Amino acid sequence: MSEVVRWFPLDRIGELERAIAGELRAARRTRRRDAIAVALGLHGMRVGEVARATVADFFAAARTLYVPPFKRGRARRLDLHSSLVDAIAGELAGRRMTSPRILCTCSGRRVHHARFQQAANRVFCAVLGPDHGLTFHSLRHTFAMRIYAATRDLSLVQRMLGHRSIQSTEVYARSLAEIPEQCLVQVGHSAAGPDVAPPSGPGLRVYWGD
Repeated sequence: MSEVVRWFPLDRIGELERAIAGELRAARRTRRRDAIAVALGLHGMRVGEVARATVADFFAAARTLYVPPFKRGRARRLDLHSSLVDAIAGELAGRRMTSPRILCTCSGRRVHHARFQQAANRVFCAVLGPDHGLTFHSLRHTFAMRIYAATRDLSLVQRMLGHRSIQSTEVYARSLAEIPEQCLVQVGHSAAGPDVAPPSGPGLRVYWGD
């Protein structure tokens, strides 16, 4: 696989999560909408998948989002953190228009990818400064690296990313080998449960099913 893997520094994930959580509480509706897109990226979604996500694929009670096949990949079901579920539910409840999409413009149309790229860049700059060199897709890479750092389970990463071939996933194993051990952040189910926010305030965490 020739794709260059760029991810957010794993030892600063908490700062990234707090920045996204702050955006989710913004006064402007479009700012909150774009923050939802960034949060979905940190759950492993491509920007195209985020733009195409529909209301019918969102299951608030189960706290899941179904992601249809995309770019020759496999369909998958993502477990969403409760703070993101609440943000999506608030986005849908506050609308004045009808749209099949979870995230849409004020007229109900699909949001251009560039908007979500800009939102991701704003969060990256807030934490890392302007020379971060990351893109929206770096959120997906970060999601994969967090899971693999915690589990060393390539098949799990493959399933969570929707890759058809394990060869597409092996790049994360090679990339992880280049990271100093002290820079790895272990992720997974909190002992207190997935609904308990960290002491620093509301945040986002990665959770996956059995």
